[in-house]
Amino acid sequence: MSTQEMILLLQKDDKAAIRLAYEKYYGRLLAVACRFSKNMDQAQEVLHHGFYQCLNKIKSQTQHLNPDEFFESEFLRQCISFIKNIQSEYFVSSTVYANTDSSRVYDLFESNEPVDFKDVNKEVALEALQKLVPSQRLVFNLSVINGLNIQQTADLLESSVDATRSNLEKAKFNFQKNIETYSRFSGS
Repeated sequence: MSTQEMILLLQKDDKAAIRLAYEKYYGRLLAVACRFSKNMDQAQEVLHHGFYQCLNKIKSQTQHLNPDEFFESEFLRQCISFIKNIQSEYFVSSTVYANTDSSRVYDLFESNEPVDFKDVNKEVALEALQKLVPSQRLVFNLSVINGLNIQQTADLLESSVDATRSNLEKAKFNFQKNIETYSRFSGS
């Protein structure tokens, strides 16, 4: 089945095409959902919600579209929307632990060495990312992992540039602390 045939069948709500699209994009979408979520249960919820919303958007599309690009960009928007709407998670103030090793000085406003992802165990990095508060997790994903600039990130999050920049600095700070904490515990 060609991609255009798949799109036409998805627009007609064809169950076989939906299953094919789900199987085709499952791994890629789940990886994105894991980065934006606090745990695997929430990632599964984000995946199903986002995929369903993507299907609804495809039905309303009239122009020719590339399904790979469409699912990537639309699913990212759906992840952002889903995480922003979980109000109960926004009451956590920080992931910095009071009983951490005080021999290392952290200055939030000093540029620290960024984490080199090649040197970090993927499970440790994912765990450290998932422990960030939602606003920091969103900004970190969009800016650091997806490579968007501050203005693009602020636009996607419907936030001010100053708030986005502040959340990014806090996210980098907390991510670094989380990496060090989880690296110690996991033996990496």
